[in-house]
Amino acid sequence: MDEQPPTLPQERIPFEIANGAVVGEATQEETEAFAADLQGLRHFGRRMGAALDLGEPWHGGFRESDYTLLWACLTEGTGDKDPARGVVVNQKASYFDLINELSEVEE
Repeated sequence: MDEQPPTLPQERIPFEIANGAVVGEATQEETEAFAADLQGLRHFGRRMGAALDLGEPWHGGFRESDYTLLWACLTEGTGDKDPARGVVVNQKASYFDLINELSEVEE
């Protein structure tokens, strides 16, 4: 019987986005890298939204074989100063699961 290789534990680095700032418990380097990716994804999303007359993006992300990044707005506001959450995962992860986690608003 073929044995499955052991899977690495999923390391998640959460981020909060509010008033134009990215904060979290990550290192300064990780926070700056996430902020740069967020800015690039929002810029690309806005360009695509304008070209297709879809409006502002409310979430975005990308996946690679060993890395996943995703962000999502928490309210109807989609501007840079509106509240949002993001996460970086050290492996290829399900967008569906992550978007559900990020979109949950505590009442």
